[in-house]
Amino acid sequence: MRITVLAHGSRGDVYPLTALAAELARRGHRVRVGVPGNLVDPGRRLGLDTVPIAWDTQRVLESPRGRAWVGSADAASFIRLLHEIGQEHDERLDGEVIDVCADSDAIVSGALLEWRAAALAEARGIPLIVQDCYPRRMNDVVPHPLVTTDPQRDAAATRATYRA
Repeated sequence: MRITVLAHGSRGDVYPLTALAAELARRGHRVRVGVPGNLVDPGRRLGLDTVPIAWDTQRVLESPRGRAWVGSADAASFIRLLHEIGQEHDERLDGEVIDVCADSDAIVSGALLEWRAAALAEARGIPLIVQDCYPRRMNDVVPHPLVTTDPQRDAAATRATYRA
């Protein structure tokens, strides 16, 4: 099976998916990995067909706006700045995702490229697997990490952190 793994973000987003891609390749699948340009080397060292997509996340994080983004004290500012940075690259990123998935039988995506991967998988009629490397879907056990990392008093309070 030809599988494309799309991983965007920092090392914490990309490395787990690169490890998954390596295991898929070890099991006999033909795997291509799309990652930010500054994070292609780990996949290539594992012998994977690794191609750059999106923007250089390290450069963005080291920029004045990136430092403000990471240092943002509230979740709304963090999300707004993430959205602004992404908008600058959307059109190019769309084309890169389409290209890297050109001959895929299935797509595995991290959270940051999920909606692009979902649209492409649906359009092509191929399976999509989304890998969450951190809790981001409402649940009763783990609070939303952009709201708090403190345990909540009960399941309802934990779910409320996702609405916040």
